[in-house]
Amino acid sequence: MIRSAVAVVTPARTLRQGARHLRLSTARDQFLDESRIRLSKATIESYKGDLDLLVSLARVEAGDSVLMFTRQLVRQYFVKLSERHLTMATLHRRRASVRQFANWCLMRRLVADDPMSEAPRIKRPKRLPRPLAPDVHEFLDALPLSSVETLLRALLFQCGLRVSEVCGLNLEDMRLGRDDSEGQMLIHGKGSKERMVPLTPDLWHLLYDHFLAHAQVDRLRSPLFVQPNGRPWSACSSR
Repeated sequence: MIRSAVAVVTPARTLRQGARHLRLSTARDQFLDESRIRLSKATIESYKGDLDLLVSLARVEAGDSVLMFTRQLVRQYFVKLSERHLTMATLHRRRASVRQFANWCLMRRLVADDPMSEAPRIKRPKRLPRPLAPDVHEFLDALPLSSVETLLRALLFQCGLRVSEVCGLNLEDMRLGRDDSEGQMLIHGKGSKERMVPLTPDLWHLLYDHFLAHAQVDRLRSPLFVQPNGRPWSACSSR
C-alpha cells in the first residue's frame, strides 16, 4: 500500500559553494563511490539502477543539475514507477534508494530542502519463505554433480545461503569442531552483517572431504572455492 506522506516544514539549508553548478549525475556517481566502502557490489548496482531513472527525468525536465532534485522530481519519479506496475517490494526498494541519496545530498548541502518530504510511504510486504516442491528436491538430488558442485548445492539448499555469501566464504569461517555434531560457519551477509549457521552432519562431511581434496589448509584466509586461475569464485562463475 502506498500512503501519502505528511509534509514537514523545515528551514531551508544554505547550499555549499559550487553546488549550483554540480550535475545530478555527478552527485549520483559520488554517492555510489562513497557507498562502495560499506555496501556490497549488488547493493551498489541496485542503487545505480534506481537512481538512473531519477537522473533521466531531471535531464528531460530542465537539464542535468542537482538543483532539479526537488519534491516535484520525486513526485514524477513515483508516477513513472506506478506506470510500470512494479511489485510493492520493488517500489519499497526504490524508495529506500532515493531516500539514501537524498540524505547524502542533504548532509553535503547540495539541496536546500528535503526532496523526499512528500514522497509516498510504501509498506514493505511481509512474505514467508516458500519451500521447494518435493519433485524439485528429487530433481536436484538426482543431478550428476562433481564433489565441488555437490558441496555448493548443500550450502545453498541446506543452509539457505545467498550465492554472494557462498562466494565470500573463507577457510577461517569454517568451525568444524571435534565431530559432525558441532560444526558451524561464519557467514558474511548483506550490510556487513555476520551470523553463525550450524552445519548438518552431511554438510560437515562434504566440507571435510573438500578440505582434504581442494583447500589450502595452510592458508586459512584463502577462499573456500577457488577457480582454476587461483581467484575466488564470483557470483557468475558459481552459477
